[in-house]
Amino acid sequence: MDGKISLPLVDDIQAADLTPLQLKEVLANKLKNVIDNPTVSVTVIEANSFKIYVSGQVKNPGVVRLRSETSFVQLMTMVAVLPTGPTRRRF
Repeated sequence: MDGKISLPLVDDIQAADLTPLQLKEVLANKLKNVIDNPTVSVTVIEANSFKIYVSGQVKNPGVVRLRSETSFVQLMTMVAVLPTGPTRRRF
């Protein structure tokens, strides 16, 4: 993924790092060259910009993609932290 969107008549547009409002303005300005008074709408369906790299004593090391606000405890559950040292079971 290169952060660009491709549209007929305007080619590639760099969308990464733009807010939806900024992207709307960029698209409208590009389309003005080919369409009179273009109406543009930008809607974010899913944000995939948060990545965390996890290593160490976890069952699932690697890149974790977060789609919403996530606490540290939730993250540790997602990657399955392995116990360290002696463990004791109580029955």
